[in-house]
Amino acid sequence: MELREYTDFNQEEILSLYTSVGWENYTRNPQMLERAYENSFLKIAAFEGKQLIGMVRVVGDGASVILIQDLLVRPEYQRKGIGSQLMRAVLERCEDVYQIELMTDNTEKTILFYQSLGLKKVDEIGCCAFLKMGLAVGGTGYDGFIYIQHPDWFSYHTGRRKEADKALLGSKFCANHEE
Repeated sequence: MELREYTDFNQEEILSLYTSVGWENYTRNPQMLERAYENSFLKIAAFEGKQLIGMVRVVGDGASVILIQDLLVRPEYQRKGIGSQLMRAVLERCEDVYQIELMTDNTEKTILFYQSLGLKKVDEIGCCAFLKMGLAVGGTGYDGFIYIQHPDWFSYHTGRRKEADKALLGSKFCANHEE
């Protein structure tokens, strides 16, 4: 298995990958998916020989914030560490990005997976998140969690000084905030 940056959009192989995991919102609208890939900050693919078996797609500015938009691995290759390798590749490549976000399904399996990579649920750091789904989704909402990589986001952006923030950040919290 080889990881490499995905630079040339191949609709057939991308649609095959998304179809394999049942992500119909993308497969029903291949033009949207192609535009999404063209405008993404980073795409890292996992290949077994010439077959695309996994992908992580990232959007954002690459400095202050990124959103890990898609992480998918063909079902027959899941539970083999490929998703973890794709995520680690993003986290290494984007280690200087201030805030790394991700939204996912609200299942124990996904929560444990992302926590194992060092991400935290936003409610663990005193935050909440908001989302407005577009009409292209065709759903009524999204039942998931948003995760962020940098635990000082809440304190920095709100200026609130909670005991939980102090405990989480220690001297880093105090150095970045005035009473």
